[in-house]
Amino acid sequence: MASTTTPEQIVNRILRLAAINGWCVTVAAGLGALVSLIMTDLIAGFTGAIVMVGGITELRGRRAILRGDAAGMRKLFVAQLIVLAMVWSYAVTQLLTFDAAALIAGLPAEVHTMFADAAIDPATLERMASIANTAVYGVLLLATLIYQGGLALYYRHRAPLVASVLAGRPPVVS
Repeated sequence: MASTTTPEQIVNRILRLAAINGWCVTVAAGLGALVSLIMTDLIAGFTGAIVMVGGITELRGRRAILRGDAAGMRKLFVAQLIVLAMVWSYAVTQLLTFDAAALIAGLPAEVHTMFADAAIDPATLERMASIANTAVYGVLLLATLIYQGGLALYYRHRAPLVASVLAGRPPVVS
């Protein structure tokens, strides 16, 4: 069945997507950066700030398209790469620097007592913490690759169509 979506509808879909994604990334990363800085986690604060720049870049790309500037699509594409690179940098750093022993040692005495009562030794706790850390950051890496990477490819693929629509000429069907 042939698609009945017009090029103009595709451009409108891109504009809606860029608005939703851009604002969500900007607000979430900005709040995350602020909380991280309040908690004196400079690496997370820096990462959140750069991810927020990615969200702002996406919003600027959207505004450029609204002004009729097809170069806005490049900004949408670059925004996804910024977010992808920073999230991956942060996640890989967390995977490589995680210290389960330090985490377990830093737990309050009551928690150690609770685990001892449950017959869970510190070595088991360390393995569980390591597995949880790897799972969380592994899922984050995969999800970011799929979402931000997929969105970058989508924006890149749609750039010629958007340029054609903005120029007022019929798009080339590929």
